[in-house]
Amino acid sequence: MNIGVFGNDAADVTSGLFYSGTEGGSSDFGFEMGTLSVGGGSGTGRSTYIVSPIDAIKERAKEYGARVQYVLDNKQIVANNFRSIFPDPDVCLVFLKAWSKEGLDRSTFENDWDGATVVENVAAHCPNTVVINHSGGVTTMPWATNENVTAILNAYFPGQETGNSIVDILFGDVNPSARLPHTIPKQAADYDIPIVNLTGTADANNSVAWQSDFTEGLLIDYRHFDARNITPLYEFGFGLSYTDFELTEPLIVARATATDDTASTNGTSAVSAFPPPAASREPGGNPALWDPVLRASTAVQNTGDVAGATVLQLYLAMPSDSAPTGTPERVLRGAV
Repeated sequence: MNIGVFGNDAADVTSGLFYSGTEGGSSDFGFEMGTLSVGGGSGTGRSTYIVSPIDAIKERAKEYGARVQYVLDNKQIVANNFRSIFPDPDVCLVFLKAWSKEGLDRSTFENDWDGATVVENVAAHCPNTVVINHSGGVTTMPWATNENVTAILNAYFPGQETGNSIVDILFGDVNPSARLPHTIPKQAADYDIPIVNLTGTADANNSVAWQSDFTEGLLIDYRHFDARNITPLYEFGFGLSYTDFELTEPLIVARATATDDTASTNGTSAVSAFPPPAASREPGGNPALWDPVLRASTAVQNTGDVAGATVLQLYLAMPSDSAPTGTPERVLRGAV
C-alpha cells in the first residue's frame, strides 16, 4: 500500500500546543502549519499533547508495511510541485482547515490556505483522493464533484486525539454514524446571506453599532433551502456509513387530545399554528409547546456486513391552511 498525505492541516503544530487566535489581532485567521484540533477564543483549550494526522497515519502504516509519502506545504501543492512523490500513491489523503474563533467573523465559506486549489491539484494526479476537513462550520466544497474525489470526512474539531480518531475511521476500525449539523451548499450564493466582517470596525459608542436584524426569520439553514427550492450539495442531517440500514413503516400514535392549552383556539383540532389566547405564559412560551402530541416508532435493522449505528430524524410540517407566512416547510422535531 502506498499512501499520500497532503495539506498543512495534516502536520504537527509548529507554533505550540496553545493558540487562542489573539496572537495575530483582528486580522488573524489561524496558524498555517499544523492540524486544527480546536477552535480559538474563549472556547479553545490548552492541549497536553496533539496526535497529528501525519503521525497517526505513519504509525498505522507500519502495521501494513505501507509506504507514506507527503507534501504538507500548501504553497508547494498550489504550485503543483509534486517532484518528491514517486511512485504515485494508491490513495491520497488531503487535509483542509478553516479557522474560526470568538470575536472574529469568518469572511468566506472557503477553506483557508488555498484549500480548494490544494484538492484540485492533488486530485489531478490521484484518482482516489479522500478529503478530510477541519472546521467549526459550513465550508464550500467546489471540488466535491471531481470524479477523483472518492470520499469526504467532515471532522470538525476532534481534539488532541485528532490523528488517531481520523485513522480509526479511514482504516475501518470505527464505522461513522454522525450527521451534518448544517447544510453544505453547492455555492456560497445559495445561502444568500451577506458575510460582512465587522470585527474591530464598529463604533462602540454608536447606539446601533451592534444591531442585528434577523430578516431571515425562521428560515435558517435547511429551512432556507426548502423555502427557496434550492438543491444543496449535502443536506442537513446527511451522513454515510460503511453499512446499510432498513426501517419498518413508522407507527404513529396520538398522545394528546384537544385542550385549551394544546389545541387550536376553537378546540376542534389537536394541531394548530397558534396557541390559544387563554394559554398560560411562562419563560420559553406556552408550556404546552413541550407536551408530546404524537409518538412515532420504527424498527431498525442493519442489513450490511459491518457493525454500526444510525441516526433517525423526525421532521414535521405545519398545516398549510393555518401556518402563517414564513413558516418552514418542515422542522426537525426529534432525533435518536
